[in-house]
Amino acid sequence: MSKSRLLADLETNNKGEVLTTALSKINLDYVVNLKNESIGYLDIPTGTESQAPVNAKDGSIRFNSDDSLLEYFANNKWNFVTTEKRAWWKALDVKTNTNVNVNIYFCGLVNKTVDLDINSVIIKANIVDNKATVQLTPQVTNKPAGTTVNVVVKDGTDIIDNLHFGVIA
Repeated sequence: MSKSRLLADLETNNKGEVLTTALSKINLDYVVNLKNESIGYLDIPTGTESQAPVNAKDGSIRFNSDDSLLEYFANNKWNFVTTEKRAWWKALDVKTNTNVNVNIYFCGLVNKTVDLDINSVIIKANIVDNKATVQLTPQVTNKPAGTTVNVVVKDGTDIIDNLHFGVIA
C-alpha cells in the first residue's frame, strides 16, 4: 500500500475533516511534516560524536556537531557525507620534547596511508575507518614553549590540509 493511500483511506466527515476515530489508523512511520520551500530547510538530528546512536538503521542521517559534518549510518557505523578530502584533530597542545599519540580524523580518504610533513620530518598515517593514530616524537615536539608547529597532510603530492599544534612547557 502506498504512503499516500494510507492517508487517503482515513474517514472524513462531510466537511472533509478527518474523524478523530480515524487517527488510530495512521502509520506514523509514513507521516512526515516537511515544508518544501526554496528558502526553507530540513531540520535533522544534531549531536556530538558521543551522542550518536550506535543502533541506528542503515540510511539514517545526522549532523555531527563536534566535526561540523553531515553523517550517514551504514554497515554498523557513522560515515561522513563528503567527497572533499579533509583532515583534522581536536585542539592539541603538546609538551615540549615528549612522545604523544594523536588521533587524526579524515573524510574523503578511506583505508589508505597519507604523509604528515612536520618541518621535513615525514610521519606515515594509516587511515582506518576515517581515523589514524600517530605518534609525535621528540624529533618534532622538541620546540620552545609557545611555538606553533605546522603539519602538512599529503596524499601523494596533493596537500590535503594544514594542521597545527601548540608546544607548551
